[in-house]
Amino acid sequence: MDSKFIYKDFTYKRDEFDNVPPVVPRWLFHLQLNIKPVIRKIHDELDLQTTASLKKEITGWLKQVKDKVQEEKQQAIEREALILNRCEELQS
Repeated sequence: MDSKFIYKDFTYKRDEFDNVPPVVPRWLFHLQLNIKPVIRKIHDELDLQTTASLKKEITGWLKQVKDKVQEEKQQAIEREALILNRCEELQS
């Protein structure tokens, strides 16, 4: 079975057209013209990010944010300790 997201144009042979009522090929051609852009849009959407890739990306961002927050907390603790040491030096 072919992929539903790969659209193949409707074709017919010239001599087959005589054996089919005119409304059927016209209907198929109109359907083809309307369905082809929809299939193209669906195919483009499938090429976008998946839920798994989005989850992986967001998890990475969260880890970066947590690491940055932890680093800033550590720097704040170090600054506070430095300020306390200088205050003690000035008092003695």
